[in-house]
Amino acid sequence: DLFSASEDGKNIALAGTKGGAEVTRIYTINVDTKRIDAQSIYPARWISGWSPDNKGFLYLMLNSADNKSMNSESNTRTMYHVVGSAPSSDKEIFSMRKYPNMGLTSADFCMAFFSTDFKYIIAAPSTVSNDLVCYYAPATDLLNPVISWKPLLQKNDHVTALAMDGDDVYMLTY
Repeated sequence: DLFSASEDGKNIALAGTKGGAEVTRIYTINVDTKRIDAQSIYPARWISGWSPDNKGFLYLMLNSADNKSMNSESNTRTMYHVVGSAPSSDKEIFSMRKYPNMGLTSADFCMAFFSTDFKYIIAAPSTVSNDLVCYYAPATDLLNPVISWKPLLQKNDHVTALAMDGDDVYMLTY
């Protein structure tokens, strides 16, 4: 259903679903050896990008593998997975549980991704609202025990889309 290649082309994260369940299992493939890592990540939803050093990637972890459960998509969290490590050791990057003072709710899809120049990590809790909420932190904070998120956009900014180019941010407002 989805794949993401590391910037150096040495690894691929491959995500697939079974029977249209919208619950993803993520596998990693070493391109040189053509080997699939025996350990997979489940239940997940998206792969949101590789780290600047190409050692791992960010992904959205679901609360439950039961796509019929009302709680499956509640309390989601972005995790960082290092290729070759056990998924149980993945680092929680962005979630309501990890950052209870950010005003997040259990309904937020707590997504995070790297800026295209890998200078920043962007956290974007997503809901049904068209108004974006975003936070940012230096990408060098990735492995810190706590990331120092700074607000970039709040709902009352009325931004519905954004694009970044280095330190420049372009926004669509209403």
